Amino acid sequence: MEADKPDWYDALNGLPGLLGSSISETFELKRLCQYVVDRLKPGIKASIPLELKEFIDGIIDCLNENDNFKYWDVSNSCKENYRGKTLLGISGTGSDIDADYISNFLVKVINKCDRGIKKALTKYKNYHTYYINEIAEHDIEGGKVIVKRFIQKPLPLFLEGFVHALKVEKDLPAGRHGRNIYKLVKASPLYDKKLKMYKVCSPLNSVPLEIGRAKVFTPGWLENESIWLHMEYKYMLELLKAGMYEEFFSDFKNVLIPFMKPGIYKRSILENSSFIASSAYPDRDSHGRGFVARLSGATAEFIDMWILMTSGKEIFSLGDNGKLCFKLSPALPSWLFKNGRFSFTLLGSIEVAYINKKGKNTFNGGAKPVSYKLFLDNKELDVDGPSVSEPYSKMIRDRKVKKIIVSLA
Repeated sequence: MEADKPDWYDALNGLPGLLGSSISETFELKRLCQYVVDRLKPGIKASIPLELKEFIDGIIDCLNENDNFKYWDVSNSCKENYRGKTLLGISGTGSDIDADYISNFLVKVINKCDRGIKKALTKYKNYHTYYINEIAEHDIEGGKVIVKRFIQKPLPLFLEGFVHALKVEKDLPAGRHGRNIYKLVKASPLYDKKLKMYKVCSPLNSVPLEIGRAKVFTPGWLENESIWLHMEYKYMLELLKAGMYEEFFSDFKNVLIPFMKPGIYKRSILENSSFIASSAYPDRDSHGRGFVARLSGATAEFIDMWILMTSGKEIFSLGDNGKLCFKLSPALPSWLFKNGRFSFTLLGSIEVAYINKKGKNTFNGGAKPVSYKLFLDNKELDVDGPSVSEPYSKMIRDRKVKKIIVSLA
């Protein structure tokens, strides 16, 4: 917000000037800290600038502070002092830290994020992405405004907050929280019941014009309550990553462009649009129509979904013996198989065909790879089991295998 960039949603370009805040950074900070903690090796040592060490020491204790205003006051003072010291650079003096110091700090940050997330959900009963923070009480001392109290006002729901929530809140037992997130979105104004798609935000009628250009657009158009394909695909991708296959495929045909009716979409279903006019748009004849065709970010999300569905996230890994292992883990519904067969191209050149004789889904306990037939230049090779080991795994990685037929059961 201090950089005048309200996360992904740059159409809220006025929100930073309203002392705006966002839960998206909270989720991402938690995710990044947890990533480091999970991979932190005991005994590791590091050297960081002395100024950074002093900054961490200044805020580490107040991370346990339950008085949120006091925490904001102390942490921002530490931040401003740090910026003042490093405005023209750092001194060059290093300070040694170890794994315990790093872990202690990051775990406290994670716990602080968790408390904030829980408080927001408890107070507002939903994952509101953006907030306006109005100064309710202040003093003026020495020509400076000293804030005494804020009043926080959540903006209407934005799909972005739920996307970030799915990244970090999905790891609870059986993915219960992820499914709760899905239910919250489905029951909210973000879900367009007519199109059965997901809008980028809920109605902005109650917010001031100062939030940014999103407010000036007609509802259902551009960044105001339209189906913004980039963000909708981000949401779908996170459902897939979270292993919420039933939810993902229940929306699949309604959300993905290749399944739309060309007469409604009004353009080739082989190309994405920047946005689709939602049912909030006054012109009913435009509902479901795509606008501003371009190579939008939705293309990247589509490719990610395609990879996760067809081959799985990690097709190569090291086995217990340290040898390279190749394994396909498709997540495909039975209805995508034609006569028990589904084909795709792997690594840009290898034709892969799944044979699903029993017509099962390949997720949630359904059909899985049980054998592979590899086609090389001069021979065919049968490999029994769910994976392929060396030397053939390396041959697949090096594109020396031309074709693979995978039997599912």
